[in-house]
Amino acid sequence: MAPSSLPFSAPSPAGWPDVSAEWIAPEALLRRLEWLQAVAGTLPVADALGHARDLLGPAFSDETKAAMSGTNNLRLATALMLASPEFQRR
Repeated sequence: MAPSSLPFSAPSPAGWPDVSAEWIAPEALLRRLEWLQAVAGTLPVADALGHARDLLGPAFSDETKAAMSGTNNLRLATALMLASPEFQRR
């Protein structure tokens, strides 16, 4: 499935479930991580840490910096930034 189509393909006309078990189940988490990696591969990011600093500013946590710094894979580092609590915060 194309990364751009997944958010718009709710499993029913009622939309996405509001039950936490649907969101924290291992399969659901894996699907979201795969989607994040697919999206990260389409973004024109040359420096993931610099991009995260620009986007997140002072909210950019040491934990996210450490996770992103722990890989030399640009796509994975960008996906980690997209999955970070500070990026996901409403």
